[in-house]
Amino acid sequence: PHARRLGYLAEQIDTWYGFALLLAGRDEQAAQRLRRAVDVMQRSERILWLPTAAVYLAEAEWRLGDEEAADRAADVGLDAARRQGSNHMLLQALADFPAVVARRIDAEPVADSPWHELGRALIAQDVAVEAPVRASVLLLEFGACTLLVDGDEVRPRIAKTYELLAYLAAARPEARAHRDELLDALFEGRADESSRAYLRQAVRWLRQVLPEGGVHVEKGEVRLGDAVVVTSESARFEAALAQAARLRGAGRLAATLSALEVFDRGEYLPEFGSRWVEERRERLREQATDARYEAAELAFAGGRLGEAKQLVGEVLRVDPLREAAWRLTMRLASALGDEDGVIRAYRRCEQALATVGASPGPTSRQLLERLRR
Repeated sequence: PHARRLGYLAEQIDTWYGFALLLAGRDEQAAQRLRRAVDVMQRSERILWLPTAAVYLAEAEWRLGDEEAADRAADVGLDAARRQGSNHMLLQALADFPAVVARRIDAEPVADSPWHELGRALIAQDVAVEAPVRASVLLLEFGACTLLVDGDEVRPRIAKTYELLAYLAAARPEARAHRDELLDALFEGRADESSRAYLRQAVRWLRQVLPEGGVHVEKGEVRLGDAVVVTSESARFEAALAQAARLRGAGRLAATLSALEVFDRGEYLPEFGSRWVEERRERLREQATDARYEAAELAFAGGRLGEAKQLVGEVLRVDPLREAAWRLTMRLASALGDEDGVIRAYRRCEQALATVGASPGPTSRQLLERLRR
């Protein structure tokens, strides 16, 4: 009773008493203790032992038949570990009840979730996790090619292997391609013996660097296996842009800029120049330019004029024919009190469009007149 007067001790008492009750099979009493511990820790912002208490509560709620409450508790523990910047306490608790992580892995729609990472970490510590934990494969494509398997870099001897994996990873959701399709995309349609042998070597090295079952070849078709979950940097970039598009205002601007940081690391697959790579590179460049223009508009709307000016300048450097970006440049000059800048932007727009035999449309001309009044 005296110890319970101190909140930080009371919550630890409830955590360890709840743990003992779980071991004794007294699940309802354990849940009561652990709910109280988690609630107090959350309200008081004391998160040191929160991953532990939350995992134990997840086990108690599951035993009592409340799956949603169990999932919520497990996610509280994951979030607390994220805030701590360490998975140490979380992994210790999950080692006591590995079924918690197994259930969360089963519930995840994708196989590269934080729960999968925790499952792999437990397996590395010789903790039995009764759930399929596939190897995580990440292909970094911007600026340089790097292939990571469960966080460790692997290096295929043939550079074409990176391009092959990039192609398969982009072929979502099937992640497969026929040999003739690969020859057409990666070897400019050449089907001579030399090209076929080069493709066979690329496939062989991909099988070498990925875990067993990571690549299957059958009847001329190459596909990624269920033993791995492959994520590419470009796919993450596209997913981040899609996620940003669902937001609004400052949140959308921040998410868009964060996604663009990935693209800005360098050229996509810089060492390769096949037709497929060039087409993929151009699609990604168009997506990035569209997103950057939207970010410039959001920055302008939010009064962040300097940032908007920098962003729209980068857009026009890549796409000088984007008339809407010239109009934003005119609006920015006007907002900064630079009337000469308004006229200068319009003239530069005229010059850029003249290179393709076009001229500014009525919207741009009307904007010029309105801003000059």
